[in-house]
Amino acid sequence: MKTNIITPPCWNTTASGGNSHRPQLDVTNLHAHFVSCRSSRQPLFVLYCLAETLHGFVTAHVITTLLVVALLMGTFSQAL
Repeated sequence: MKTNIITPPCWNTTASGGNSHRPQLDVTNLHAHFVSCRSSRQPLFVLYCLAETLHGFVTAHVITTLLVVALLMGTFSQAL
């Protein structure tokens, strides 16, 4: 009877004298990370983080946000 030996995938993290070419996606992600790190040193970084958090909340709760905006508009329009 034959037994099949299943070996897990194997990879190296070094070039080992071979081609050290990085995929374009890795280079793009690394560049995006550097841009993000560089922007974290700017004075308006806290404001950027708050805006990004608000954007994430709004996109996750589109219907609720629309209802709250409509309610606020209705309230302020009656007050004037």
